[in-house]
Amino acid sequence: MKKKFMCGTAAVLVAAMLCGCGALRDYQEYRADYEEFQEYKKYKAALAQNDVALETTAPTTEEVQESTQETVAAEIETTVETVPQETQPETQAVPEQETQGSGIKALTEEEIAVRKALQEAYINERNEVYTWPASYEKTMKINELDKKILENAYYSFEDMEIVFIGDSITEGVGGNLDAEGNKISYVNYVDAAIDFKNVLNHGKAGRTVNDYGDEELSMDSNIDNLINIDSDIVVILIGVNDYLYYDEAKRFGALDNGSTAGYCGALQSFVNAVERNYPDKEYFFVTLYQLLSTDASTYTDFQGTPTFNDYLQVQRTLADRHGYHMIDVHNSGLMSTQDAVTTANLIPDGIHPNDAGYRVLGEHIAAELLLYYESKMTQ
Repeated sequence: MKKKFMCGTAAVLVAAMLCGCGALRDYQEYRADYEEFQEYKKYKAALAQNDVALETTAPTTEEVQESTQETVAAEIETTVETVPQETQPETQAVPEQETQGSGIKALTEEEIAVRKALQEAYINERNEVYTWPASYEKTMKINELDKKILENAYYSFEDMEIVFIGDSITEGVGGNLDAEGNKISYVNYVDAAIDFKNVLNHGKAGRTVNDYGDEELSMDSNIDNLINIDSDIVVILIGVNDYLYYDEAKRFGALDNGSTAGYCGALQSFVNAVERNYPDKEYFFVTLYQLLSTDASTYTDFQGTPTFNDYLQVQRTLADRHGYHMIDVHNSGLMSTQDAVTTANLIPDGIHPNDAGYRVLGEHIAAELLLYYESKMTQ
């Protein structure tokens, strides 16, 4: 008989106890992190009200962990007493690499249910962190939760192929080189996190959506060279070069007027062509993190100057119309260069990440891909 899994903390804990010490360990770690997060929220509220300095008021990690360990221990002891002894199977250690390949495919329905409950808890906590103001601390907290989501995976990508389309950020400018001299970008870290059958990186420095005089760099002009026919997933991170390209008589373009001019027209042309010629794939737009850099161009068809978010909004609009999926890094506040500490640590030139930045970006994209496909399993 299938066990029913209740909503809420108690149900998650009971399920974890029934499914082995590995899942329980995950729960304990989540509870400790969650309590720490709640302490941080209380502290921030007090800071805003009383204008108390961060250095003198913030609880230390050790203090938070000490208090949360007592809470978790008490909850575990209470829950164990309520579980009939005959229903408790022998505990088995979870393999270190269970989140890769065949290990995920071997999960039972009960184990998947436990992981699903944990994923929901991580998602809810991460959504709260999205509301924090831009800071390096915010980015690191999002990354911490992204890693937990990836470690708790219950969907395998080992039979799937993926292609990434983009500019220098997809190519890996500013990052490290591998042993063969190839650039390492967020693409490498997406693959390391969720392990695809095959990965293609079609990132190229200078690539744009529109043609600004170099047809080879235009995404709209090179569709057949960019979308691999065998790929199951296409991820597109594009637009920053269109936004920053300087022109004394620049055109933003418009949707639905029949013209392919400007950024809007070229992106709509690309999406329409993809829908006609490559309809059997899952498409994801990834919006870039918030930038300090601005466009100094003069526009002939736009009153004033569009913001970078105006450019990204075109992607959101077309994604909504055509069933693309959005990984909206920009609106999440992850890696915002509006914060000087984040920029110094992750994006030294204000646009291209260093290796640490590529890792953070890659793990976030991987977590979003994972959550989308896990959600399809339950539909």
